[in-house]
Amino acid sequence: MDVVWEMASLKEDEAVSERGRGDSTAVGRWGKPSEGLWKVNVDAGVKEGMGVGLGAVCRDGDGRVAWAVTVQTAGTCCVQMAEAKAILLGLKEARRVGMRSVVIESDCLNVVDALKERKRGRSDIFLIYDEILLLVPLFDTVIFNYTRRDCNKLAHLVAHATPWTIGRRFWLDVLPPSFVGVAEQDLFDI
Repeated sequence: MDVVWEMASLKEDEAVSERGRGDSTAVGRWGKPSEGLWKVNVDAGVKEGMGVGLGAVCRDGDGRVAWAVTVQTAGTCCVQMAEAKAILLGLKEARRVGMRSVVIESDCLNVVDALKERKRGRSDIFLIYDEILLLVPLFDTVIFNYTRRDCNKLAHLVAHATPWTIGRRFWLDVLPPSFVGVAEQDLFDI
């Protein structure tokens, strides 16, 4: 098993860290995974008065979508908890469809850092971290990466899928037409 705990980003000042740090991904575009890896971009959204949406989109090295999933629930939680749950969703779906080597990419720096550092604690979010880390040995390769929000547009759209419907929706190979434009724009000029 090859678990990679490195992050391809530069240390910058604290103000930039709040927005997110830069990485090797081109501005505004999704970046290809290394050969032999699937990339699973994840995102979460807390919509006041509606609930929490989680989204995950898996692509191959050419950017073709293999699958996408959204889970929308009533209730609320903090953004970091929702983002951790989105990572858990992406990892579980990758496992469920039989993927062995994945890059999990999120635009939530604090959660990605916590997973890479294998942080321990007593709050509820650490239960989610523990569940994620228990799945890692079931894969050949798992890489946790931070990406900027503008490079994570499709996962964001999937997490906020409309119509807002409580439950789980899964798409295999073919995305709904409302997602296709964003998926194609991500690949423009890679």
